[in-house]
Amino acid sequence: MQLQPCLSGLFLLLSCISASGFGSMGPISAAFGDHAFFCAIDASGKQDVICWIKNNTLPPSSSSASTSAYFSNVGPIAALSGGEGFLCGILANNSQVFCWSSVYSGLDLVPSVYRNTAYSHIAAGKNHVCAIRGSYYSDYDSGTIDCWNIIKGANNSLTSGQGTGVFYDQSISNLVFDNVVSGEEFSCGRVRERGVVCWGPNKDRLGVSNFSKNVTVLASGRDSVCGILEGSNDVKCWGNSTNSYPTPPVGTRFVSLTAGTNHFCGIREDNHAVECWGSFNSSLIPKGGSGFMAIASSDFTTCGIREDDLVIDCWFANGTLPPDYSPPLELCSPGLCSPSFFAVKGSLFSMQAF
Repeated sequence: MQLQPCLSGLFLLLSCISASGFGSMGPISAAFGDHAFFCAIDASGKQDVICWIKNNTLPPSSSSASTSAYFSNVGPIAALSGGEGFLCGILANNSQVFCWSSVYSGLDLVPSVYRNTAYSHIAAGKNHVCAIRGSYYSDYDSGTIDCWNIIKGANNSLTSGQGTGVFYDQSISNLVFDNVVSGEEFSCGRVRERGVVCWGPNKDRLGVSNFSKNVTVLASGRDSVCGILEGSNDVKCWGNSTNSYPTPPVGTRFVSLTAGTNHFCGIREDNHAVECWGSFNSSLIPKGGSGFMAIASSDFTTCGIREDDLVIDCWFANGTLPPDYSPPLELCSPGLCSPSFFAVKGSLFSMQAF
């Protein structure tokens, strides 16, 4: 297992794992839709959240050299996950979840019944959130699933639904998960010794059934899911073939995945370069130079944390225009961190993306 030291001013032994996110869990993640924005965990050791949206319209922070903004009301964050117009994070001090939108960043979009519950993994979808119960910093990071709805109201306001709603599924209520991703009206999770299991109103569109192989990474788009198979590191995908469902490259080994509306991207195992499939313009993907530690996608833009300097690059998935987002100048965390050097939540690049 390869351990990566985190940049921190704390007198703690820290180890990092890289992840990626578009509605799943990682050090960088993206909310999508009309009110899309990116957020990342900074590399100062404070685990502050830096966020930026289209055309640099977030108010600048007085402590920032760029036009990004720190959400001081969010608190230190251990991991991030983005849905449609909102983002969720696992709080570093207690493993509880806090969710917020770009419009009303001070409003917690977690139902009161779940606000005092600790979670080890979280995955935000289009209008719902699913999370695995358990302490984020625990050696045992498996547990049962809680889900709740995110309700859109007037003036783009968001509120949380009380309870599981349409995402309650008795068949999965007692299963123990160690990984979860969410998309548009569905979630999928990794169950030990049972492979990948999906639930929600749109689960049947994916065609995931009786898949018992182990996956090390799951990534979810709006209507498709890809996973990295344990051992071979090959990519296996499921989804709606009527919507130009992308086909993954054959023979390429990946260590991380992320997904946009009609494309997937992955970090290659050999050189940590980014490779994409689906609807995308390959000439826009950064070539040569630094590899990437983590990547995340909104609908049509992908951003990644560069390996050599921890600075963020962003690029359009398709077209010839510049990316919608100008990334911040701050250094960002290369991966998800654990306070114990030996309590690593998986190997390098071993989480999931959405």
